[in-house]
Amino acid sequence: MSLTVFGGTEIEFNGELGAVWTLFGGTEIHCPTITQSLLQELDREEAPPPENAPFFFTLFGGTSIHFPLLTEEYLDLKRLLSSGQIDLPNFRVLWLERAGANAPRAYRTLTLFGGFERSIPSRRAEHRELDRLDRSGTLEADEVQAMRQIVELERGVALHEIQTFAESRAGLRG
Repeated sequence: MSLTVFGGTEIEFNGELGAVWTLFGGTEIHCPTITQSLLQELDREEAPPPENAPFFFTLFGGTSIHFPLLTEEYLDLKRLLSSGQIDLPNFRVLWLERAGANAPRAYRTLTLFGGFERSIPSRRAEHRELDRLDRSGTLEADEVQAMRQIVELERGVALHEIQTFAESRAGLRG
């Protein structure tokens, strides 16, 4: 449990947060990529029941939930697939289920006397990140080109395309 009074709370979301109480301040929640959240779930013996989902209570302040960039989703998935550390068919099903639901991580929130924002990165932010990754050499030219097309899609469709593209870049089939 976390309590903040007359200040802000900024946290990295994970499934084991418990309750986060913010009074007279804002709450900023940064969600992990689909790959990161699935790996956290697979590390646990069993999934926590829905009533144990993290709870965010904000009184007299705003709550913002920020989702990762599509490029972050791609890089995390590609890295994991290239490592060979997962059972691909099972993980593929789990990843696509999560992507198809447009990344709803289990959480509960109550904001009183304030605002609530669910922030998905803009296409402009996605393109700026692709420019940065291109300049740094993190992504190859064909990856940048493919990702530029993917970020123009609706997010749920883009996540499906990322899964397929990451598998092909990791040399996986089937």
